[in-house]
Amino acid sequence: MVWTSIHIFLQVLWKLKLDWDTPILSEYRHIWGQWASNICSLSDAPIQTHFTSNRQATTTDASDKGYSGVHYLHHLHKDTSVSVILLTVKARAALVKPQTTPKFEL
Repeated sequence: MVWTSIHIFLQVLWKLKLDWDTPILSEYRHIWGQWASNICSLSDAPIQTHFTSNRQATTTDASDKGYSGVHYLHHLHKDTSVSVILLTVKARAALVKPQTTPKFEL
């Protein structure tokens, strides 16, 4: 999802039709700065390599800015505690050519 947000941001800049040497507006510099600081925190995310599950689920969603699919595992432990593990995510920025949200959801 992190990469999709930057793709959407680059599409916004592209629609402004700026030249390569034209400085971007301060509001866009602020967005870029936030994204750059958030990307550094990804290295702290734990990565699990062993999965046990008694249920799997997949969900999808779409908007005018993009669409995604998420697959996760749900495990009910013997002590009745629950673990939910995000297994995989696929996300894409919407095309620059406008399309309706129902078309993305197909």
